[in-house]
Amino acid sequence: MRPTRPTPQARLAVTRLCAVAIASSCVVTFASVSTGLAAEHASKSSRKKARKPKRSMRKSAKQRRSKPARNKPTKKTGRKTKRKNAAKKKRSAKKRKSAKKKSSAKKRKSAKKSSAKKKNAAKKRKSAKKKSSARTTTRRKIARGKRGRGTKTATKSKRGRRGKSKRRRKLTAKQKAAQARRAEKRAAKLAKSRRKAFKSKLRRCKSRSAKRSRRCRKLFAAYKAFSKAEKARVEALKKRRYLAKMKRKCRSRRHKRSKVCRKFLAERRRKAMYDRICGRRYGRARRRESIARFARRYRVSEGTVRRLNNLGKARRLRYRRRYLVYRSPWDGQRLHGGKLLGARPGVFAMQRPQRGWGKPFAVDLIAASAEAVHATDPLASRLVVGDLSKKGGGCIPPHRSHRGGLDADIGYYMLGGKQRGWLQLAQPETIDADRTWRLLKGFLVTRRLQYAFIDYGLQRPLYEAALRHGESKESLRRVFQYPRPRSASKAGIIRHLRGHADHMHVRFMCPNASCTLPDAARSGIMSTRANRHGGAGRHARSAIRHRHRVGRGRRIRRIAKRARTLIMPPALDGHRKP
Repeated sequence: MRPTRPTPQARLAVTRLCAVAIASSCVVTFASVSTGLAAEHASKSSRKKARKPKRSMRKSAKQRRSKPARNKPTKKTGRKTKRKNAAKKKRSAKKRKSAKKKSSAKKRKSAKKSSAKKKNAAKKRKSAKKKSSARTTTRRKIARGKRGRGTKTATKSKRGRRGKSKRRRKLTAKQKAAQARRAEKRAAKLAKSRRKAFKSKLRRCKSRSAKRSRRCRKLFAAYKAFSKAEKARVEALKKRRYLAKMKRKCRSRRHKRSKVCRKFLAERRRKAMYDRICGRRYGRARRRESIARFARRYRVSEGTVRRLNNLGKARRLRYRRRYLVYRSPWDGQRLHGGKLLGARPGVFAMQRPQRGWGKPFAVDLIAASAEAVHATDPLASRLVVGDLSKKGGGCIPPHRSHRGGLDADIGYYMLGGKQRGWLQLAQPETIDADRTWRLLKGFLVTRRLQYAFIDYGLQRPLYEAALRHGESKESLRRVFQYPRPRSASKAGIIRHLRGHADHMHVRFMCPNASCTLPDAARSGIMSTRANRHGGAGRHARSAIRHRHRVGRGRRIRRIAKRARTLIMPPALDGHRKP
């Protein structure tokens, strides 16, 4: 039986009875009441436990930190709180929906990617099968000895993918221009910010004591270098814009004929020729690019890239760094201890005085030989000397040689009239073969003439002039390419090379370490002097008389000049007055 709870009146009655009754009976009644109360309390706690689930006995860290909550009086919820709670619920619902949408979108994307990967893998498998089949067909055909379509398909399959990738990357002219404009804007913005930063730092360096400090001196040097680089960048930008403008302008037929466009196009041609003969070409490396790929992109071999840049055993190139791709074979030689060949009035003239630098031996030999020829015919036309080398040496366009001061372009002596101040086109009828041979003989006496390039059509009159001067055919065989055919271009010292009809190209060899003209060679050149009728030394021929019809009132000097002779006293000429 479940014990009933005693009423307050019963409790009061029991207490009154206890005061009167015996102590033992009082103790019994109090015990029964207390047991009844304890049982009731236990039944209530069991009901509560059955309703709520069991909580873990262990408290969380948050609960441990938090202070015990005070018993606050509960407030009644009004309209405002209800509205706030409703708004919060709506927001939480929206957030859940958006999160669900995002997760679904992500799932779709991942599904698409996986499908794309599967497709690519299938394509790769197909291409690999095709390649393997092409290779097998080529091997079979090679084994049979019939190489046909199989090889072509194989090469196409190898090159096809590369070609496609290059086409995709290729930009149009408009896209390239837009890219360049964006790059210019970025560079200008960066320069502006850097200038501003420098100015803010340099404000502290206004006083004299601050200017002398190490920090300020470094700042000034850095600002100077920055301003110099910025000036060069602006100039390069202006030049690029001008070139782009002129290219656009000079495309049309109407503007091509204009003076400005003709000048611009000629300058471009000259620059292209200079770059081809004396220039260098650089390439910029891409990100994670190997040397082989870099070489393939610039159409050169991997070995040349390694050799020109001293790369050794390196595999990859540094990103955005410039590497040498091409260097002209005529670039690099220098002239040390050069001497300037100055013009001698009446003897020879220089076409370009600034290109008259050469080794002392070459300069002195040309001057001595020209003076020896002039001594025999002082009234004849003068010699014109072209290019030797520039000061300090190096490449001179359009020449592929003329770098070290041992090469020289020398004109031919011409018959009749005045020799102009530049190299003239010579022909067998107009060349003064006798005097030109004497000049060459002066070079040959030193035995330091490596070769002389002369047009094949002009070699015959020179050969005949040499025979007239007493040279044997056996000795001339070692000197001249003529009478051998034009194709035997490597025979003899005097050889044929196209483009040498207006000048001869001579190459000398240094006789000693200082590369100076010895006294013995100088005396040998002077011994080749001939009399006014031609001939030298023991091979001198007897005087030949020439008659000329003279007009009335003509002066003797003019007659002598026309006849290419000298006004000499009768005793020296071998004639006596009757």
